[in-house]
Amino acid sequence: AYFGDNDYVTYANINFGSSWGTNGLKFYYTKGNDGGSMEVRLGGPQGTMIALWNPPNTGGWGNYVEDTIPISDAIGIQDLTFVGKGISGILDMEWFEPSIRDLFSSEMIFAPLSCNTELDVSKCNTDITFTSILNDADTSKEL
Repeated sequence: AYFGDNDYVTYANINFGSSWGTNGLKFYYTKGNDGGSMEVRLGGPQGTMIALWNPPNTGGWGNYVEDTIPISDAIGIQDLTFVGKGISGILDMEWFEPSIRDLFSSEMIFAPLSCNTELDVSKCNTDITFTSILNDADTSKEL
């Protein structure tokens, strides 16, 4: 999913687990410019912000990389929203997956939920059902 200023996508019913929850997100994305940020929010585009990510330039729009960011601990089943801020062309995100911290080390463990942002639920490795809505700020239309 390509993000510009105020574009957002919401994934509904993401299971962040109980008690020790999820405290990171791994992204697979491409970015051919500098600037812009992505807000990570629980709920909708005005929900509680749990992270602010400034994705680095990957060396070109066709050069995909992985990057992991910390988030405020999230627990339970909640909607997760990514909101683009600052510029047109913040990034092109292929997928993301939640991660948890191993209680016995500082290592991050990646949860079995891996979601493709092409909005094809069959490409998600999960036992929960979720939906997503992508909103283009330029047209104010759901995509």
